[in-house]
Amino acid sequence: MSYERGKMAALAAMGIKDTDKVQKKIRYAGMPIHLDQPKGSKREWHDSKGNLIYSHIYPEHYGFFPQVLGADGDHLDAYVGPHKPSDAPTVYVVDKMKKDGTTFDEHKLFVGFKDQSEVKQITDGWQHQSQVGPTRTMSLQDLKAQVSKGKFTPPK
Repeated sequence: MSYERGKMAALAAMGIKDTDKVQKKIRYAGMPIHLDQPKGSKREWHDSKGNLIYSHIYPEHYGFFPQVLGADGDHLDAYVGPHKPSDAPTVYVVDKMKKDGTTFDEHKLFVGFKDQSEVKQITDGWQHQSQVGPTRTMSLQDLKAQVSKGKFTPPK
């Protein structure tokens, strides 16, 4: 995400929510999700001299659950697919690895996707394929229960 590592955790501890980058607030299956990269938006990464090193167009909505912190100390990230909850009752949890490909970084949740092949279409577009770790599943109902408590525990 565009936030500095740990920034969200520090702000949350002070009771401050950083919503400067939020472009749209939605609800999916009753859960609030703040979108900082709506479908079709473009994000660019630059080196220290301002040279473009990578750009990405988001094929689906991307954002976060505002009331839940992820393993990295920032809000829990989520891609929101095109399907309504009744047609996509499974949540896909992808472990995103650090660039070395061996060390866990954070979880990326995928809601609104009918099957793993739809999720793979997203992860195939990630710049560093070594960062795509294992994928596990959980039910949308289990995620809703966790989000309502403000805590996320990934499935085993």
